[in-house]
Amino acid sequence: MKHFTLLLPALFIITGCGGGSSSTSSGSGSEIIMEVDHSYTVHSGDRVVKTSSPTLVEVKHTDGHTDSTVTLIEGDAKIIQKP
Repeated sequence: MKHFTLLLPALFIITGCGGGSSSTSSGSGSEIIMEVDHSYTVHSGDRVVKTSSPTLVEVKHTDGHTDSTVTLIEGDAKIIQKP
């Protein structure tokens, strides 16, 4: 099984969401405001979107799994869960 880590410094469209401190719900899905150094589990159809520049997010994914773990390294970002 391969395990890899990516650092993404831009707009993030990935698979995902899992936990968080601030969340809101709307017709387009829940939003979770990410906190620096906090890990979140994301799933297929979820999106991670930067809300400031620069923003750096670490993405960890294991082959064969449908979820990933994202960690905000610096900046501001939110996770929009698939409805």
